[in-house]
Amino acid sequence: MPIPLVVQMGVTRGEWQDPFEVTAEAMYVDVRNVTIKNVSVSTGTVDYVKYDPESASLNRPQFAFTIEDLGDPHEYEYTIYLRQSIPPGWTEEDWETDEDVASVVGQITAPGQVTATWDGSQTPGGDPDTMPAGVYSFDIFVREYDDVADPEIGGHHTQFPGPDARA
Repeated sequence: MPIPLVVQMGVTRGEWQDPFEVTAEAMYVDVRNVTIKNVSVSTGTVDYVKYDPESASLNRPQFAFTIEDLGDPHEYEYTIYLRQSIPPGWTEEDWETDEDVASVVGQITAPGQVTATWDGSQTPGGDPDTMPAGVYSFDIFVREYDDVADPEIGGHHTQFPGPDARA
């Protein structure tokens, strides 16, 4: 069904043609997003994770979540960002440093279940068990790609998971 539109075209900087009418065919788009669901952590909740390099039960937290894409599935890269909760004596300026931030990175070739283990390193592939014991908040960020070597198509970031993210 044609839709009438009134448009104007620029001639030169600051000068415009008189408005005129054109028609365009209506297009219907079904937009669906990448979502992160069923988040769970072996040593915490969807809000935080406990870590202690000296404890056998707390030194390798496992994150589990589902990447869902009801649109046009591709490949995905996920990053789990961890930041130590505020310990006693911290000031607002301490949030400006990256000393208390760590991350876990991985890739999957299709939507589905993800399980990732944090080894206590600050950076992926870094020295294990270098982060201090404590409680860490975390964010999960997912990027969608045609091919992980190609530019990003879209993504989803969950900082404060809602009811759909809870296991």
